[in-house]
Amino acid sequence: MDLELERALCRDFPATYAALAKRRIFDLEDLLGADLRGTELITAFGIEHGDGWYGIVRKFAEAAEPFCLRTGAHVLQQKEKFGRLVVHLSGSDAEVETALREAEEESETTCEQCGAPATLGKSKSGWWSTRCGDCGSSAMRYLNRRGNVERFLHYIIEPRSPEDVPKWRQSLLRGIDDDAPAG
Repeated sequence: MDLELERALCRDFPATYAALAKRRIFDLEDLLGADLRGTELITAFGIEHGDGWYGIVRKFAEAAEPFCLRTGAHVLQQKEKFGRLVVHLSGSDAEVETALREAEEESETTCEQCGAPATLGKSKSGWWSTRCGDCGSSAMRYLNRRGNVERFLHYIIEPRSPEDVPKWRQSLLRGIDDDAPAG
């Protein structure tokens, strides 16, 4: 999620997002060598989903904030998993659980990127996501352009040497880009 939106959540819901307010921005090199034991995931990684769910998250936080103020509970992790919103809390009650269930259900019909009506679906490569037609199409067009998948995968897994390039990476490139090198 955009850093400005994360900051707005911290400002408006300080108890719910107490751990997020401590967030330190890491770059990839820092993370590879960092010892994050004992660090709450939201402090290390922030909110791990697109901006389109911001409205859903605000509604959830409005419901959770009174409980968090009363008990000291807070969000430990907030992310997208299998195309749905997932929020892990350090504690909850029936009211917070109801709000969380509603937020998760609403995320299945709201585009994670832009907030438009969308459907939860599975791509040909097996990735679950909730995207509207425009965002789903633009994401696939971006990945299908020559070289973008390579740059995307390089960002995720940066090999230390050519021997470290996994075979699945090359086979994925062959499936999307006919000019990719053979593995």
